[in-house]
Amino acid sequence: MHPKTIEQRVIKFIDSERMISDGDSLLIGLSGGADSVFAIYFFTKYLSRYKVSLSAAHLNHNLRGAESDGDEEFCGKICVDWGIPFYSRKVNIAKLSKNRKESLETAARNERYKYFDSLSSKHGFSKIVTAHTCSDNAETVLFNLSKGTGIQGISGIPPIRGNIIRPFLAITKAEIFEYLKINGIDYRTDFSNDSLEYDRNFIRHKVLSELKERINPNVEKSILVTSQNLRKSEELNSFFISYLERKHIFEVGESFSVSIKVINDFDANVFKEIVRKKVKSHFNKTLSQIDSNSIVKLAGQQVGKYLYLSGKIEVVRERGRISFRKAKAEVETEELIVPLGKWVEFLDRKIKIDNLEQNEKIKFNRNNEFICADGCSDKFIIRRWNYGDKFRPLGLQNFKKISDFLTDEKVDSRDRRNQSVLVNKGNVLWVVGMRIDDRFKLTDKSKNVMRLWQKKI
Repeated sequence: MHPKTIEQRVIKFIDSERMISDGDSLLIGLSGGADSVFAIYFFTKYLSRYKVSLSAAHLNHNLRGAESDGDEEFCGKICVDWGIPFYSRKVNIAKLSKNRKESLETAARNERYKYFDSLSSKHGFSKIVTAHTCSDNAETVLFNLSKGTGIQGISGIPPIRGNIIRPFLAITKAEIFEYLKINGIDYRTDFSNDSLEYDRNFIRHKVLSELKERINPNVEKSILVTSQNLRKSEELNSFFISYLERKHIFEVGESFSVSIKVINDFDANVFKEIVRKKVKSHFNKTLSQIDSNSIVKLAGQQVGKYLYLSGKIEVVRERGRISFRKAKAEVETEELIVPLGKWVEFLDRKIKIDNLEQNEKIKFNRNNEFICADGCSDKFIIRRWNYGDKFRPLGLQNFKKISDFLTDEKVDSRDRRNQSVLVNKGNVLWVVGMRIDDRFKLTDKSKNVMRLWQKKI
């Protein structure tokens, strides 16, 4: 393909995506490889057309010893020769990868973007240019498909993401190699790109190679067109989901809930998408398919049921909605003995029990209760309430399940699970902070009066 044709395709793509404005300050990620060298050459050639300023940045990963240093020196020399400001930094990616328990590819990518962002903030670059190509997009789509993904995953690499632009998605790596060869432009070769040890290299050299040879020589461009079509569908889908979010998501403090009505009015997939987007924006967590299915299953269960997602996110089935919040650390001890006269902490409360002196007057306030402890032992236990627990709420003659009592009192599901009870000789004598048992109420015959203190932590 003629070099001019390749250039015109890039120009057309930039213009169609409205990537660049007059006066933009571009920071180009420069690895020294063919793609990024082409990026530098292209923008240097068309500097006056786009009316932009150029700078370049290189992150030395220190993965290939002298070769990595050679890449950095090569990039610096290009920028000196072409009069472009150059920034570079050395990072021990292997060490970071091990410490973060990330693959080398992931750690390297994260550090590159982190470095580019820091330079942009410091020097005021308006756009970051990465040299992703049509070939990279095809590899990404096939990689995501092989792992299992949704529309977003097979929409490929976005041309614009925030202040990051990818002007070269319209051309392939092969076309870039051809262009550089015709123009006699040198570049560095990373021979690790030939190793089939990395998944993306396997897709590049085996999967895409076979697809080109046996099915479609232009498979990369076909995948790009499909990605673009899917991205448009994703944009429409996103618009629809955003509309539903405004109607069916309710935020309270650091938590939020999603109305189960979405499942009934539309379907579970729409509900999953709303939840997926909100969890990502609220907690910066990407839900797996298993997570999404578990949440939908929870929507069909009784009020009070809950589950935990990795990342310490608590999901609770409430009345008519599913709530999401950061999980509090669960108490390790199932129950505690409450010694007389001493404060103890349990779940979300501190409580204390003491004896009322003979001449002391009974003074009620919102933090205390008084009980007749005649017949009680000295062993008072505080524990989390259990399904099946019963007591006689003050003023009633019949027993009531604590689960029903909490429902009648409209206690929130999270607070239900953190509700504690005070027990003596197997009897629930106090639903802490709420109601004492009628069997332990004070009467004219009460001899041993105890005061129960409670306060929220």
